[in-house]
Amino acid sequence: MRALACRPHKQLRCLCVQIVAAGKLGARGVGYELDRDLVEAARKAVREHKLEDRCLIHQADAGTADVSTASIIALYLSDKGNSDLLRRVGGTLRPGTRVVSNFFPVAGWDRFLLRTDTSDPTTGPIHLYRYAGTASQADR
Repeated sequence: MRALACRPHKQLRCLCVQIVAAGKLGARGVGYELDRDLVEAARKAVREHKLEDRCLIHQADAGTADVSTASIIALYLSDKGNSDLLRRVGGTLRPGTRVVSNFFPVAGWDRFLLRTDTSDPTTGPIHLYRYAGTASQADR
């Protein structure tokens, strides 16, 4: 799972999903965040859960991420932010990659939408996509 980007005040929540998935499900996670304090808090949570072998938090721009090995990408940006970010990393996006967007849909991705889950009012809608195109199509 890659938590590519989250709005700063929601970043820890987004990265906590990654940490929980790593701990409970054995998933590997890579997160990206620009804010140094949030990066340190997330890294501390990873250490506290003893998940250093499965969770890596980068202090970096998510738009520079190589997502070629990601099977799931978690986003928490605006609708424009989501589509802009996916356009930036689209060159490495594999067909079949699932994209989970918390609250905001991904503009221009209607054809990839599998479902929208509104069952938990505390999170807002969760949009689940499966990228079906080729890597070069993600740039369009």
